[in-house]
Amino acid sequence: MTDEMYMRRCLQLARCGRQNVKPNPMVGAVIVATLHLPPSTLHLPPSTPLIVLTGGEPTLQVDETFVDLLHRHGLEVAMESNGTRPAPKNLDWLTVSPKVISIEDRQDDEHRRLPDELKIVFDENADPEKMLASCNTQPSTLLYLQPCDTGDGSRNAAIIEACVDYIKKHPQWRLSLQTHKLIGIE
Repeated sequence: MTDEMYMRRCLQLARCGRQNVKPNPMVGAVIVATLHLPPSTLHLPPSTPLIVLTGGEPTLQVDETFVDLLHRHGLEVAMESNGTRPAPKNLDWLTVSPKVISIEDRQDDEHRRLPDELKIVFDENADPEKMLASCNTQPSTLLYLQPCDTGDGSRNAAIIEACVDYIKKHPQWRLSLQTHKLIGIE
């Protein structure tokens, strides 16, 4: 198969999620058995190919053996998880975007791979400091707030304004934007 055929298959798989994944974007993925990734498709220097494992909850399928396989093929491996399950410790980068944190979710924290990045969806009810306190992080963890997209333009504008104001008052946080939503790509 050609790269174009793989991309068409990814888009076909993404369409399967239509009406089922809101507020998240539709995502499709195909893992190629040979793991041949032409550098021209990566937009990274050929010496640092990167694969990002995301969509659904990747910790349900991905383990250290799979990450080792990707490493053996010269890939750096990143993952975005909701943080409810332990992520493989041999990841090169871990983003945790928690939906809800409970004590039960955290019972195995001492054995978890700590996140490099914590991304919290921000709305009018958000309490980022409380959410941060309930997450196990490291001092170098990057902290991001992402304004929630509610589908209501005026409400979204108010949430973005409140999020930016919060970040100005709490500069340890950075702004994360879903630019595809801001420019109208669903």
